[in-house]
Amino acid sequence: MDEALNQELRLSGHKKIKVVTIEPWAFDTPFWRHAANYSGGTPRMAAMDEPRKVVNAVIYSSLHPKKERAVATKAKLTRFFHHLFPHTTERFSANIVHRYQIKTAPPAPPTSGSAFQPMETGRGVDDGVRQRMKQEKQNRKQKKQAP
Repeated sequence: MDEALNQELRLSGHKKIKVVTIEPWAFDTPFWRHAANYSGGTPRMAAMDEPRKVVNAVIYSSLHPKKERAVATKAKLTRFFHHLFPHTTERFSANIVHRYQIKTAPPAPPTSGSAFQPMETGRGVDDGVRQRMKQEKQNRKQKKQAP
């Protein structure tokens, strides 16, 4: 979509407008709450970063535009390996999502998220998913240790 937008702007003569694609890994934002979810598990992802990194990347990109900007080390490594081994990287990423979204996630009811109508909740920057996952991990440990 970003390439199509760049071409449309170029063809219409808007050469001063630059489109930058920000490529994050996984960040603790309301995205997880707003996304449609029919997986049966609570939305989350491994090794999420704080949203500040994406905000800084957007600001930096507005001053130093380039076509694509991977945010943080995990996204840069994923991008690098995807160029070398696209199928392997996609399979690995899918396995991570499957593990964190379906296998180890607490159950969650199906939701269309904000796909069809806006949501009143989750309008901040940080959504507390990392903290919730930390608490879930502690709860699992306690259950294992209980007699």
